[in-house]
Amino acid sequence: MTTHPGRSILGTAITVAVAVTLGLGTPAAATTPAGTEFGVANRAEPLVDATTELIEELNDIGWPAESAYNFYPANGAPTTIVFGTPGQPTTYRNETQCATFVRRLLTHVFPSWATSSYFTTEFGASFPNSALFHDALAADRNGTNDVPKMRGFSPSFLIGLNLQPGDIMAIKYASGGSGSGHMAIIGPGSHLYDDSHPNHREWAIRVMDSTNSPHGDPGEDPAYPDTRHYYDADAHEWREGTGAGMGWMFVRTSRTTGQIVAHRWSSSSSTWYDQTARSIVFGRYDPYA
Repeated sequence: MTTHPGRSILGTAITVAVAVTLGLGTPAAATTPAGTEFGVANRAEPLVDATTELIEELNDIGWPAESAYNFYPANGAPTTIVFGTPGQPTTYRNETQCATFVRRLLTHVFPSWATSSYFTTEFGASFPNSALFHDALAADRNGTNDVPKMRGFSPSFLIGLNLQPGDIMAIKYASGGSGSGHMAIIGPGSHLYDDSHPNHREWAIRVMDSTNSPHGDPGEDPAYPDTRHYYDADAHEWREGTGAGMGWMFVRTSRTTGQIVAHRWSSSSSTWYDQTARSIVFGRYDPYA
């Protein structure tokens, strides 16, 4: 693979459908059908495919020119996602924040049911923010308010990682200051990151999202980069773009229960947020829900 100045690299894992990470070591091939946790086949592949297409096509423009087609808009500004012609990157466009990114992609992939009325009825707004997504999925997980077409769940990390590409992550911030929370679509390649602590494990989670703060700095940790970082050959330094891209977040789980106890934004971040400060819940498309 050739590295081009001014262009971020997605890496080969983006095109590999890693549906399940097994055991407590490095990623392994899936031995059971995806989606068996709910007794149905995983129907989220189109969501992964569409999100990957959008990110890859925009990434092929190359930074910093990509910033004219892919960026994180100001609060209250109009949002849009445009799917153009494959192989013609400048016919694609992303102008979304994290929750509108997920919402618009769901509508693009599942137009028959992911409508404005669906989101208004089930999530409290035509374009729900991260906190509304979180609360609705948490209520579905707890069985207090079923959300059609979705399963809210807390993933088990006790033996292995049962997240799948296409799962939706919703984080709710307990206090303001940086928005209501964050949202992402889980990408391929999530795996065990650190198994050395006696009380917890750490997992690297591939996320596809739209953000103004990329996950990871290749200048600090090239093993876990973000596609929105690019190298400025003139300034001899790494710079950040915003908008749609792929990076890595990290979760810490209890060895005893397998449940998430904290997460951090990237491998280069030293700040861990516990479930009280920033609660995480996941959702999965289920046609039978």
